[in-house]
Amino acid sequence: MFQPIHGTAPDLKDPNMANPTGAILSGALLFETLGFVDAGRALRAAVEAAIRQGHRTGDLVQLSERSPLSATDFEYYVRNAFERATAKGMEAIAIPGSGPWS
Repeated sequence: MFQPIHGTAPDLKDPNMANPTGAILSGALLFETLGFVDAGRALRAAVEAAIRQGHRTGDLVQLSERSPLSATDFEYYVRNAFERATAKGMEAIAIPGSGPWS
């Protein structure tokens, strides 16, 4: 089972305001555990890139920064960074028979 240790934040009034970073990084760990190490690294790098570029959810935004993003908006920036990072190598990740059990 791969999930963030903190749970799903059911107490939030608006669940779209939860920080999805833990769940996304759990996906990176899943990739790595299944032998898709490059995909896991790319996903980690995508999260780091999004945060470095200033795309942050409310729990990471400082008062002097831009407005916080919803979970959906943050995921958009992470997905775009992941797609850019894997554009050339995505075929090796997605092709059936290319995994560790081939």
